[in-house]
Amino acid sequence: MKTCTILGDMSSDRASEQYPEVNVCDECIQRYKNSEDSPIVNEIGDYDSDYGEECALCEKHISEE
Repeated sequence: MKTCTILGDMSSDRASEQYPEVNVCDECIQRYKNSEDSPIVNEIGDYDSDYGEECALCEKHISEE
């Protein structure tokens, strides 16, 4: 699991809501790696518990990784 910036609420005036930082599981990162429709904008770094214990895209728990 890694911390990533993803596409969020583009109608928001806040950058933190347009491009939130969340945890994304390795499976979702691989699934969207070469996809033009990828919600993942950027990989920031390793898993960060401050962003929760689940993948923001598929809700897989960190214990399932």
